[in-house]
Amino acid sequence: MSRLSRAAAAGAVVVLSVVMVIVVVLYLGAGTVAQRSGATPSVEASVQPSATGEPTALVSQEPQAVFAQIEQQVRALRGLSAPDIGPVELIGRARLEAELKATFEADYPIEQQRAENITLRALGLLKPDQDVAALRLQLLSGQVIGFYDDKKKRMVVVSDAAADGQAKITYAHEYTHALQDNAFGLKSLELDAVGEDYRGLARLALVEGDATASMLQWAVANLSPDELTGVAATPVPDMSGIPAWMVQQLEFPYTAGLEFVSALGGGLGGD
Repeated sequence: MSRLSRAAAAGAVVVLSVVMVIVVVLYLGAGTVAQRSGATPSVEASVQPSATGEPTALVSQEPQAVFAQIEQQVRALRGLSAPDIGPVELIGRARLEAELKATFEADYPIEQQRAENITLRALGLLKPDQDVAALRLQLLSGQVIGFYDDKKKRMVVVSDAAADGQAKITYAHEYTHALQDNAFGLKSLELDAVGEDYRGLARLALVEGDATASMLQWAVANLSPDELTGVAATPVPDMSGIPAWMVQQLEFPYTAGLEFVSALGGGLGGD
């Protein structure tokens, strides 16, 4: 994976904390999500309010049942067929962090880390005692509550966060990636093409912006006011000591991607 694409992918948790605040703003403000995010008419029509006009909260709190219901709702929202990913894997935080670290290290060779440290320090973007890999791992450590593995077609969620609002909205985002992958093939976008970092980052912004727009629409239609408020109150990940440029780079696919998808009026798919 290219440096920029890899860095952006590692920033999902950081940006979700920002996007969660947007969810509450959208919910409390006037107008529909489709009007705010540029969603297509068919997507807007697929969001069905309850008889009282309020968003419908998920009924069951059993993890697998909750996730299965979210999958049905997101598929209806997007008009895309179900991917063959099997049941959600519920794992502990220690195992999740070990998996993320192993993936990070496999995609980020020591030689590349050293080369980037030299370059970034020479440019004044890192202090002499700062390490680019350690800083990126700091953004990941202890914050991720789930992910979609497009290589193994796995959906993974931390078991101790399975039924709360944060886990639900994150799952809606990650399940959108599974729908994207099944319908269009994420691999075909060549997000990690060698020597094409900026093209990869732009395409990643389309993928993440589309998933973020889908997540926002799902959340306003299906989370209760208390859940939305709780999601927005989620503590921002610890970014002390991390250069601002690195945080901005990590946020870009989600914030700029959401704006881009809104301007397109729909994103990657759906009727």
